[in-house]
Amino acid sequence: MYNISVFMTCYNASPFIEDCIVSVLSQSFEDFEFVIVDDGSTDDTINKIQHFNDKRIRLIHNDHNYIESLNLSVNKSQGKYLAKMDADDIMFKDRLLIQYNYLEHNKDIDLLAGGMEFFGEMEGIYIPKINDTPVSMEDLFENNIIGHPTVMMRKEVLQHLPCLYEQEYAYAEDYKLWFTMLTNNLKLDNIPDILIKHRMSNTQASIVKQSEQAEAIRKIKDLYFPSRADS
Repeated sequence: MYNISVFMTCYNASPFIEDCIVSVLSQSFEDFEFVIVDDGSTDDTINKIQHFNDKRIRLIHNDHNYIESLNLSVNKSQGKYLAKMDADDIMFKDRLLIQYNYLEHNKDIDLLAGGMEFFGEMEGIYIPKINDTPVSMEDLFENNIIGHPTVMMRKEVLQHLPCLYEQEYAYAEDYKLWFTMLTNNLKLDNIPDILIKHRMSNTQASIVKQSEQAEAIRKIKDLYFPSRADS
């Protein structure tokens, strides 16, 4: 069994998928598998993935259903730790090593996220809020301070959750998962290290589906903070 599974879904990611895969395969930490679920792509994404001759890559095909494909990528991953990756992002060379070492030395932390460098149609740096204690429900109510593309999670604890990513909260499915983890007594934390280059585009879901995302976030806040959901 690998120490880490990098899990990723992709849909019509042909323009960016090769750079993404190269950045993963070039990691300084080498003991990982790369689980890629193709979410029903209709371009040449699959062909580009298949051009890579690396035994760590496991390509899985699924019909177009993002939440289902996301859960499939998690469930098919066999590593001790699961590292999220987006098909148009770039990993910095030591990303896996940094998170692996942190989780190995902090056995009480179940999910670890970090910073991002934005590129593409917007540039900048995101460094998450760092507390003396792990992320709390209150922290998450104020803002989703867990950068989904940067997370590394313990596979074992995910297997005991009642659910993973939920279709009901599409476009904020990660935000809902963080609350699910916290209400099941798991610990989430951030580090200030910049782990990935995160591509910004006017066509990404958080922009195109902004109203749907806002509604999903409202539903999540209403579920966990019913008296404060409109705050």
